[in-house]
Amino acid sequence: MVIEFLKGVTPEQRHQLALGWNWDNGVKILRHVLTDPTTDKATAFHIYWGRGPKWHKQYADRDEALAKARWDIELYDFFR
Repeated sequence: MVIEFLKGVTPEQRHQLALGWNWDNGVKILRHVLTDPTTDKATAFHIYWGRGPKWHKQYADRDEALAKARWDIELYDFFR
């Protein structure tokens, strides 16, 4: 439903969605926002930097991330 809704919104509205995103909701909607060609670069930057990618960069590779933070592997993959 949300993806269908997002097809008719402005880049500014997508940015507002990203600003208020609850990361407990996963990344499916954010993937859609990032693949929309009309999404502003500022929105993409916010999604990346607003989450604090340093946490996901602490692991040398996916295997280490799985071993130490299996619960967060969806976000690890998303930011890679």
